[in-house]
Amino acid sequence: MNINTKYSYLVICLIFVGLALTSITNAAEDKHQNDIITGTLICLVPDYDAGNVKPVIANENCSGHAPHGHVVLDTREKVGNVYAVKGSPEALKRLQSLNNKVNIKIAGKISGNQDAWVITVN
Repeated sequence: MNINTKYSYLVICLIFVGLALTSITNAAEDKHQNDIITGTLICLVPDYDAGNVKPVIANENCSGHAPHGHVVLDTREKVGNVYAVKGSPEALKRLQSLNNKVNIKIAGKISGNQDAWVITVN
C-alpha cells in the first residue's frame, strides 16, 4: 500500500468520524430544545454607585428597574444549578412581567457545561 492510498484512507476515516460527531451533537441539541426548569427567577439589578449588581427576587413586574439580567436558581434538586437567562426581547419581557418569581417553570433550550449554564427562552 503506497503513501497516497494510506492518506486517502485516513481522510475518509476523518470524514466519517466528523459526520458521526455532527449527528451526535445535533441529537444532543434537539434533546435540549424544550427543557423545563422549576426554580426562582432572580433579577440582577445594577448598582452603579457601588459598581456591582444586587440580586433581587421581585414580587412584581421588574421592568420598572434599570435594564438588567436574570438568572434562574433551579430548585428541582437539593443542590440546584444557576442558569443565566437569555432569549428574545419578547420572551424576556414575559418573564419580567411575572408577579410571582418563586417556584416557576421556565421552558427553553439548556446549554453550557458544569462551569456555566444558560437557558434560552422562546
